[in-house]
Amino acid sequence: MLFQNNNDNYTLKTNDNLQTIRPFPDPSFPFIINHLNMAQLSIPYIPWHWHDEFELVWVKSGVLTVGTSDGTFDLQPDDCAFLNNGILHMLKTVPDADCDFFCVRFMGILLFPDYSSTISNQYLHPLLVSPELRYIHLSAESPLMARMIQLVKQIIQIYYTNQPGSELMLLSKLYALWSELNEYMQQYPIHTP
Repeated sequence: MLFQNNNDNYTLKTNDNLQTIRPFPDPSFPFIINHLNMAQLSIPYIPWHWHDEFELVWVKSGVLTVGTSDGTFDLQPDDCAFLNNGILHMLKTVPDADCDFFCVRFMGILLFPDYSSTISNQYLHPLLVSPELRYIHLSAESPLMARMIQLVKQIIQIYYTNQPGSELMLLSKLYALWSELNEYMQQYPIHTP
């Protein structure tokens, strides 16, 4: 079964290096979504951490501040953040404020099982090693970003409906999202100072 109610008593465990220790429910399909509401957590933030997975954070309601080593930015309702793997980050909201959001996490091996393949070398590795692409704040300011946000929302919907073939539908949407991320890298090159 793909879906598990994984949000009850949500806790974030890290090792001494702040790497998260959260196994996937099904290691053969390294993908999970957490639906979180900050008002229901014991503290109004998710502390600094990093992980080997890629993460997409979509805000349903409220405002969520994303912190990285580069600074912070706010996600408004229907905004999304893409966080590359290995990026130290934290999430917070104003104390006593309500923020309803989803965290989508998946391993690159889910999309690119052979890291030495031509496909991985062309579409995965450039994104992994790009120091300019640690994160992306996605808002509906451009058609490309709006398409990526729509794909994230579709991924969340597929996950929670858990119909037969959900895994294939999720992979299809993740590949479409990855294609859009590669287009983003072409259209919006980020230059380091």
